[in-house]
Amino acid sequence: MKITSKLMALIVVLVLFGGITITSWLGWWATETSKTPVKFAEGEAAGEYNPADIRGSYSFGDVSELFEIPLADLQAAFRLPADDPAAFQLKSLEALYAGLETEIGTASVRLFSAWYKGLPYEPTEETYLFPEAIEILKAQASLTPDQIAYLDSHVAI
Repeated sequence: MKITSKLMALIVVLVLFGGITITSWLGWWATETSKTPVKFAEGEAAGEYNPADIRGSYSFGDVSELFEIPLADLQAAFRLPADDPAAFQLKSLEALYAGLETEIGTASVRLFSAWYKGLPYEPTEETYLFPEAIEILKAQASLTPDQIAYLDSHVAI
């Protein structure tokens, strides 16, 4: 059987739009990202959001809501502007603190959020926090001696 160009065009259109329609109907088609991190599947933290999945597109309001961290603690820990800290996006941290010798960015928020909530998290890179963030963690979180030593050696000034 020979496939004509008209038949091929019809097949392409049906596959393309049929695929979109079916996946939309099944809930698999998404054109917008959801700001919901994955959850731990096992261990003591099963069912909790995984801080390693925090993205730069999240705002501090998202982090506060998802991880149940008071916005005031996040604002103090990351020296956020007072006007609207909830709308401040994590990806803007690096630009805000570009003049520092050490980097404060999304990885810093991941570390802070994980240890604030007592969730398992191993930094994948050298991650620094401001002294205010370290003070908040020491006051609010149940840190191990290794975590305290890490924080004491990774202070951003």
